Amino acid sequence: MTARLAANGEEISVSSVARAADVHRSLIYRHNNLHAAVLARAAEPPTRAAAPAPDTPTSAW
Repeated sequence: MTARLAANGEEISVSSVARAADVHRSLIYRHNNLHAAVLARAAEPPTRAAAPAPDTPTSAW
């Protein structure tokens, strides 16, 4: 779930993960392993998408 959020450039938080999973935030807080996983992923630097290819060639003939 966090990978999909990160790929879309969305914030990683307990609230965003709960919303994406369609569960209440309390479920994540009650399960220490889930809470720890969300916090660990939130602490990671954001992944950067590859730069899009240019629409036009950079050199002209």
